[in-house]
Amino acid sequence: MAAAIYKDVRLSSRLDPDNQPMRERLQNMHLTERQKEFVANLSYSDISEIYHNSGHIYPEVFIKMLENFPQEISKEVLLKYVKYCELNEEVKIKALEVLGKEAKDIILPKLHLTIELFNQILKVFSTEETKEILIAVVKGYDSYTEFDDVEHKILKVFSNDDLKDILRAFIEGSPWLCEQGFLKIFEIYPKEEVKELLEKAIERDMDIWRPTLRKIVEFFPKDEAKELIEAFWETSPGANCYTFEREEIYALLNKKK
Repeated sequence: MAAAIYKDVRLSSRLDPDNQPMRERLQNMHLTERQKEFVANLSYSDISEIYHNSGHIYPEVFIKMLENFPQEISKEVLLKYVKYCELNEEVKIKALEVLGKEAKDIILPKLHLTIELFNQILKVFSTEETKEILIAVVKGYDSYTEFDDVEHKILKVFSNDDLKDILRAFIEGSPWLCEQGFLKIFEIYPKEEVKELLEKAIERDMDIWRPTLRKIVEFFPKDEAKELIEAFWETSPGANCYTFEREEIYALLNKKK
């Protein structure tokens, strides 16, 4: 994968020699001797396939391997592969079906958690183990939940005590949290922690939707609510995507005593 990225960047740099950021990126890519050998031997059609499959092995090959190879061999091969390349959702689900809990370190790298994959995780792992996986997801590089349906199910599956740890991890490490997730924090945390978590979300430029903005006005004293709301308007989403809500939210603020 490193060799494929290098060759792609090198081609882009040659096609656009005035692109200084691309040239600098190329100069900062330091390959091993083995990777240089791959660069010399990879065609551009090879590179296209590597990008398309997130690696140089078709997902169907891994599915077949998991169905036919001894489990220890499948596990060994996949653990080596995920150090350098990605596995798609279908392979990760199959690994969970075949290897059970032994697949944990195979599925975690760059985990894009869909509802199908999450349902399979729930079948294999205990609630406590699943909680640990979710917290690991938001701490991992390029790992996150995909679509609100995963987070909606998280809210249904876990107790409030577990959700305290999970939602905190999401606010501190995930690029987003669903609307229902934000509203849930008002139910399960003491007021000072609700404020702390909202401040962290605002600091991290997270989207906070209209129902949560209204809840902030309702939940906090006027001065604290105004402080949080105005801090949110300064964020990228607040400044660019919420212009029509300002009048409504300020009207609600003005009604508070």
